[in-house]
Amino acid sequence: MGLKGVNPRWVLALIVGGVVAAPTAAWLVRRIPTHLLGILVGGVILFTNTRTLLGTTGAPPAAAAPAYGALGGLWALVLAYRLATGRRSKQATPQRNAEACDHAGPAAPADSG
Repeated sequence: MGLKGVNPRWVLALIVGGVVAAPTAAWLVRRIPTHLLGILVGGVILFTNTRTLLGTTGAPPAAAAPAYGALGGLWALVLAYRLATGRRSKQATPQRNAEACDHAGPAAPADSG
């Protein structure tokens, strides 16, 4: 490939961005539940690619604002729904664990030979 088309400023910018983004991402992944992280990342990907998607479908430029509005509204609804159901499942988890222990029954007696 060679280095003829490589701009050192872009390489430096990518390195600095990676150095900043990696610890930030690690911190976020530890703090945010995975079900919410998936929704957040998916929404960001959709937002950043909406213009490309609209361009490939031949939609007029005036369709961008309603598309972003609809996408943002849908994203907010999905996030709100998942926040609500995530809280319920966290509250039910200790009860389900206790029920599982109750249904296990007594331990089998040791074989005395």
